[in-house]
Amino acid sequence: MFSDFHKAALAKDGYSPDTGKYYADFIDMESFALKWWMEEFSKNYDAYASSQFYYKDVDSVSDKIFAGPVWDYDLSLGNMYADNFVYGTMPDRDYVVTHSTKQDNLYRALYQHEDFREILTQMYRERVRPAIAEMLGLTDDGENQVLQTFDGYMDAMDASAQMNFTRWPESLVSGYYKKSGQTHAQSATYLKNYMLKRLTYLDSVWLEKEN
Repeated sequence: MFSDFHKAALAKDGYSPDTGKYYADFIDMESFALKWWMEEFSKNYDAYASSQFYYKDVDSVSDKIFAGPVWDYDLSLGNMYADNFVYGTMPDRDYVVTHSTKQDNLYRALYQHEDFREILTQMYRERVRPAIAEMLGLTDDGENQVLQTFDGYMDAMDASAQMNFTRWPESLVSGYYKKSGQTHAQSATYLKNYMLKRLTYLDSVWLEKEN
């Protein structure tokens, strides 16, 4: 089933060359659009490499494939740095569509279909952007606040973070990880600024699509 879906997604017209079934008939479009946005906003390196999960419930519950759960986002949000992936630290560039050279990548393939892009555009305006803005503290819904803010998480984990950095100093971090600071506060500031810049860039691209 998944192989047939992948072939349909890769097809220019969206129909499987084997069964003639349309790609959207295989999947829960909402969950795949949300997963697409997870990869795009975070610039998750593994979106093209590994750690991608999907599930299929029994037909009596749903005959669709669902995207998720999400995990393994250590190499994302500006934290992935390598000679062949400097692009990952740039918050002001598209990602899913323009970066990958793998033409058979699923997220890239889904973007090629107009009906999927329409869902992405609506979802950014109605769900993705409001959630990110709320998390970054750009909006205040008072009693209706659903998400903990970035600063709230920082305050809640401050003591644990200091102990963590005592045991594993940032200076010991190596490999693909960005050297984002010598303290937890410095690294958190880097992360928040990255997300703010990323949101500003995506607004300039996706909100303009409505005009």
